[in-house]
Amino acid sequence: MKKIVFIMVCFLTAFILSCGDSATESTSCVTAFDCPDGKICSGGMCVDPSGDTSEKGDNDGSSSELPDEDGNVSGGDETDSDTSSTDTPESQDTPETPNDNDAETPENPSDNDTENTEGSDSVSDNDMSDTSDTSDTTDTSDTTDTTDSDTADTSDTTDTSDTTDTSDTTDTTDSDTVDTGDTSDTTDTTDTVDVDTDTADTGDTTDTTTDTDTTDTTDTGTPEEVCEFVMHECINPITDENNGCLPDMASEAVNYDGHYLCDGLDNDCDGKVDEGCGCKPGETQPCFGGKPNQRNVGTCRDGIQSCVSDAYGNWGWGECTGGILPQDTDVCDLADNDCNGCIDDGLCCNPPINCSYDIGTAQPFAEKIIDGNQIYDTSHLFNDAATATWTWTLTKGPCDLVLGTTNFFVKGATTEAGLTGEGTKTTTVSGTGLSWFKVKFLLSGSYKLKLKVTRTNGEVYECEWILRVVSNGLRIELCWDTANSVDVDLHLGKNGVTTGWTSVEDWAAGDSNLSECFWYNCDTSRTYRGTNPSWGYGSTMNYDTNGNWTSMPNPRLDLDNRAEGLKPENINLDNPNDGDIFRVMVHHFTEPEEECVDWGFLELWCDEYEYIYTYTHPVVNVYCGGSLKATYGTADSGTRLYDFKDQNDSWKVVEIKWVGDVTSDECELTPNLGVADGYVPNYSSW
Repeated sequence: MKKIVFIMVCFLTAFILSCGDSATESTSCVTAFDCPDGKICSGGMCVDPSGDTSEKGDNDGSSSELPDEDGNVSGGDETDSDTSSTDTPESQDTPETPNDNDAETPENPSDNDTENTEGSDSVSDNDMSDTSDTSDTTDTSDTTDTTDSDTADTSDTTDTSDTTDTSDTTDTTDSDTVDTGDTSDTTDTTDTVDVDTDTADTGDTTDTTTDTDTTDTTDTGTPEEVCEFVMHECINPITDENNGCLPDMASEAVNYDGHYLCDGLDNDCDGKVDEGCGCKPGETQPCFGGKPNQRNVGTCRDGIQSCVSDAYGNWGWGECTGGILPQDTDVCDLADNDCNGCIDDGLCCNPPINCSYDIGTAQPFAEKIIDGNQIYDTSHLFNDAATATWTWTLTKGPCDLVLGTTNFFVKGATTEAGLTGEGTKTTTVSGTGLSWFKVKFLLSGSYKLKLKVTRTNGEVYECEWILRVVSNGLRIELCWDTANSVDVDLHLGKNGVTTGWTSVEDWAAGDSNLSECFWYNCDTSRTYRGTNPSWGYGSTMNYDTNGNWTSMPNPRLDLDNRAEGLKPENINLDNPNDGDIFRVMVHHFTEPEEECVDWGFLELWCDEYEYIYTYTHPVVNVYCGGSLKATYGTADSGTRLYDFKDQNDSWKVVEIKWVGDVTSDECELTPNLGVADGYVPNYSSW
């Protein structure tokens, strides 16, 4: 009995001593081999693993697995020192079923990671702060098979050659919730710092988790797309970010830094051109409504503005109309549409249309032909010029608006040979394959031409230009709204030579004044009794009304209208001299109709007649060197006539002084705008 008691005392003592050791033992360590059996080395102290096999996330880089004989933890990457991951596990993983027969094989440098199929990861490898991606194949958050006898590759070193980690795909077996702090980097296909060369557990399935390390400082992402087409070099970009805009000013009639600002520009960029600048009634000038530095850059072109009167009788420049302004952005058409000095800037494209094509200028009475095949699909990208729909459109000129019809003839054709014939007085021609375009102008001016090409699939390509119709010297145009029924005539005189104007009575008496130029002695299209006035100018080569290049007298009336329909009159002088002065007069030739208001006996005769007048509103355009300098007689210019109705009514329009040689486009205008009611004034009484 004593022996039994002794034995029980010994067991009790041993049990108490054992518990004391377990509670108080705290041995320091470097590796797990410095610790007693069953303990691990953590934080420099031997501690009990406490049977905890659940994953805590990749917070400190240490695993809960037992070390192998070399002191390493099985399934962990020696170099995986990422301590900044904030992955949060969705749930505790089920410990792996022991499998001591797994054999590890070296991992391919292309990072084709595999993970143990015996367990399911609790978090995806979405480390956002990793600056050296070494965690792709060593997900330290995986629950490690604590009985796995595989030996970790202790020779794991930084593989700096792993520059194209493109094999990571989504781990379709990973049931863990993605770390909500991570951002999925779906473009990370060029991770140049993936150095993971760990020996993988061959029992693991393919780790296809996308590497979403968005904070990798050396991750260049998807390479910038290389344009396979020609990127046009910007030769002369506008570098002034203000585009020449000056501070806001109430009037531009000032001298700013040595430059007079009445120049047809919106210098302070307030949407008004030359506000506050003076002008003469009827005067016109080229203008540009965009930013000053964009004028005549790229597709931008001038418009026109007229001198108008306000409610108080003050004359100033009106709205700038008719030009081409910059677009907000470039379009792919080989042109600088936003007028910043760069063609198709920032665009990667292969345009089938060339809107920078130079259409040149035109001349009155000469056929202007444009080959659209030099504009659209010149590189034969589509080869559909014959099946596409071509639409050519011209805007009307000043006299077109007065007469209500065009003073040009247009025609479209599929071939140049198809352009024979005069064409139609219209603004638009459209049809399949009409790649050839012809126009014949009767008058000078600036016309906006638009081309629209519509492919059979609905794609549309468009261009627009300003087509200027120019001729040297002085050109005076007359048109009026009653041209079908009233005969109005244009007269031109030269100071120092012309001695008077011809009235209806003078003409009827055969006493026409041959020192002026008008229908009787200047008309080149009809034969009359008179001869050209002797003003001292020689003949010049130019186009006649039939489009023939021939010798023409100066001055000459090449268009005459004797109440023959909706057409203008026009006088030309190709070769004026510097300082020559001319005067323009418009003469009402038609007498009014009579209507009897008091019939005599048996209505055999009329005792009293009443005159029936037709009120006419003539418009005169003055061109110097092809540039429109003035338009007189329109309502918006404030120079409209309201009582021009009787025979011999005479409108003294303007005096013109030529400035420069025959190639100049400068002239000085002094409007008169007075009307002599029922008689023709003396030339000297201007």
